Amino acid sequence: MTDSVLSRAAENVCTELRAHAAVCEQSPNDPVAVVRQGERLRKAMLHYEVALGEVSGWSLPLRYLGHLEDFAEDNGADASVDIDPRGSQDRNPGC
Repeated sequence: MTDSVLSRAAENVCTELRAHAAVCEQSPNDPVAVVRQGERLRKAMLHYEVALGEVSGWSLPLRYLGHLEDFAEDNGADASVDIDPRGSQDRNPGC
């Protein structure tokens, strides 16, 4: 794979993300449309993740977001998250 493959995959993610936002805004009560577009976005993200790994060896950062509740605080970066070189996170290293 080349960087152009990664760039195209990233552009596709952006396109599908914008399309998902549009469907959610325009047709929030149409679960078929929302889910269908969500699946297209999911597929684009997975394709990007494969391309990213093959081109750079890196993994998709979105894999390590954690629970939404973890981001409810307004204090900026969460210093309590420890990330090891293999990419896993441990919120409670002593547990």
